[in-house]
Amino acid sequence: MMTFSQSGREKPDNWKPSGKRVKRGLYQLSVGYLINADANGAANILRKVSGRLGLDLSQLSRGALTTPLRVRFWAT
Repeated sequence: MMTFSQSGREKPDNWKPSGKRVKRGLYQLSVGYLINADANGAANILRKVSGRLGLDLSQLSRGALTTPLRVRFWAT
């Protein structure tokens, strides 16, 4: 299992969050977009480890989180 550590990465004194939690499961960006908190967290993790995994995220934007694609694996 691959693990990633913060390795002493502290938040700078002038750090500010990019938005706020509106309610459970919902995050509002500073520009007003509402996104799912789990999707936002996953995007943050992906951004942090993309270099270690050799992923090119240059074609992705946070806008994709505002209109997520629903994928149904099993038909109901």
